[in-house]
Amino acid sequence: MRAVDAQKIINLRENAGLTQGQLAEHIGMSPSGVSMIENGETKSPRQATRDRLAAFFDVTPDHIEID
Repeated sequence: MRAVDAQKIINLRENAGLTQGQLAEHIGMSPSGVSMIENGETKSPRQATRDRLAAFFDVTPDHIEID
């Protein structure tokens, strides 16, 4: 499982003008779950979570993973 680039998630969320809570609501997560991803506490979220994040931001899953 590849790790998610927390800074990319933060940038995508902020560019969309969303709070962590709003993003969480859109992708079916808890706000604390989004916070944990953005703070690097959860480096490799489940594939389904990565897929939902990518789909919501209209990017490929590879785009949000660490190179």
